[in-house]
Amino acid sequence: MLLISVILTTHNRPTLLNRALNSLLSQEFKDFEIILCADEGAIDTKEIAFKLLRQTDSFISAPKFNRKWPSNSEALRFARAEVLKGLGVEALPQFL
Repeated sequence: MLLISVILTTHNRPTLLNRALNSLLSQEFKDFEIILCADEGAIDTKEIAFKLLRQTDSFISAPKFNRKWPSNSEALRFARAEVLKGLGVEALPQFL
């Protein structure tokens, strides 16, 4: 079982998403999954997700919802780890 599920939310911010995912993936600590929640259907977001996410990660795209959609709550259904960590794409974690 994974130790940490990182729930990452975004809304049409491809540059910040790219930076946040690269920051997470460059962590020395590797016992985590990323659950990316996008409440929009932008092509840029999907391209970045499919390019950077690993097979153990999840991508939830729900363009029919607006920014008030509780994507963190939706992501909880996908979490497989003992610990949850929520982040927005503007966050750049130095350590998990």
